[in-house]
Amino acid sequence: MRRVAVAIIGAGPYGLSLAAHLAARNVEHRIFGSPMRFWSDVAEAGGERYLRTYCFGTKISTPDPGFSFADYNRPHGLETFEPCSIRDFAA
Repeated sequence: MRRVAVAIIGAGPYGLSLAAHLAARNVEHRIFGSPMRFWSDVAEAGGERYLRTYCFGTKISTPDPGFSFADYNRPHGLETFEPCSIRDFAA
C-alpha cells in the first residue's frame, strides 16, 4: 500500500469539498467512505425530507466558480429559493 499526503475520513459534502480543493492544487489524497452515502440513505428512507436551509443558503466550498449547489440546481430546473430536498442534495 502506498502513502498519500492527505487522508480524508468521510465522503459527505465537506469531505468531497476538501477533496476537490486538494485535487485543484494537485495534492495527493484518498477519500475513505462512500460518496454522499448518509444523505442518500436518508433520501431513500421514504417521505420527502428537507434540509433546514434554502438551496441558495447551502454553501459548500468549491475550488472553481460554477460548481456550487445553486449552480447545480439551475440547469436541473430546481428552485433555489425553496426548502432544499435531501434527495436533490444527495444527487
